[in-house]
Amino acid sequence: MEKSTYLFLFLLYSISVTSQEDRTLLYGSIISDEKDLKNLHVINKTSQKGTITNSEGLFSILAKPMDTLFFRGIQFISKEVVISKKNINNNSIQVELIIKTNELKEVYLRKRENMARALNLPNAGKEPLKGIDRKLAYYSQEKTHVVILKTLLGQAGGIDNIYNIISGNRKKHRKLKKLIEDDKLLERNKLLYKEIRTHFKDDFFIYTLKIPSKKIDDFIKFCVPKNIINLFHKKSYLQVIDIFFKQSKLYLKKLQHEE
Repeated sequence: MEKSTYLFLFLLYSISVTSQEDRTLLYGSIISDEKDLKNLHVINKTSQKGTITNSEGLFSILAKPMDTLFFRGIQFISKEVVISKKNINNNSIQVELIIKTNELKEVYLRKRENMARALNLPNAGKEPLKGIDRKLAYYSQEKTHVVILKTLLGQAGGIDNIYNIISGNRKKHRKLKKLIEDDKLLERNKLLYKEIRTHFKDDFFIYTLKIPSKKIDDFIKFCVPKNIINLFHKKSYLQVIDIFFKQSKLYLKKLQHEE
């Protein structure tokens, strides 16, 4: 079964390569009032191949008549263009993109540090802590009032009270250690996910597997139990693709149930 699956994927790849031979390298340019034209996505929806623009809005992509090119950028309204014979004969295409305009209601906000000072908060003027620093601060706070050792020893249950304080601190340290380890694991996983996304490209996940762009990392995490990390490092990319195809169906059903 696995051999037939790999054979199918190989044939699919071969057909894709052959179909690309019918296409001509088209040189294009983006025109817009926006000066920043770098890294705009240009996708041939017909061939499922894509590229990005350079800083001047220039790009090149394989295409043939009746192919549909899809243009997308965060600051622009997405646009589709059908390739004509004239485009192919001239080996060029020029596309105008319109900048998105957002109407914002007027809102008055006070800076966080000024608000903190106005309320006389103890953290006024301090930079807010982030990530693990916030966790370290939280778990290193002394939540037990300072008690004089002599007083503890001078009352009933004094030794037990001291033991409870010490054991409580140990629990906090164990919990803090676990949080630090979890954060380190999360950072390592983020790097691995980024490496996988760089290799397969986001367009593969979005347009081939139909995974929402915001859920790509979550989908890769969903596939981790299927040993994709080891397979990826061994460069067994066909096996990884096979797993992605199978798991994408389960993952999309999972998303539907969550909605």
